[in-house]
Amino acid sequence: MSKTRDSGQKTEKANQQEMAPAGDDAGKYPPPLKPRRGLFVVFAILLVLLFAGMLTMYFTTVYPNRYQPQSVETDQTAGPPAKK
Repeated sequence: MSKTRDSGQKTEKANQQEMAPAGDDAGKYPPPLKPRRGLFVVFAILLVLLFAGMLTMYFTTVYPNRYQPQSVETDQTAGPPAKK
């Protein structure tokens, strides 16, 4: 057995050459996106309107009905209430 490098091991330079893309421009990243202040404002307003709508729905439906006392005499069985 010789003390040479295994065929499975490669140098760092050889690994970089194998991973190198074919073209000159293939390794470059696209330019970063520019900030769009108008879109930010539009989406911020939509988010505020969404929260306002959710809070409005909560306070008009759930909040008023949160503490309704139930009488002890109420029949707790399933089904519609009996007609008199």
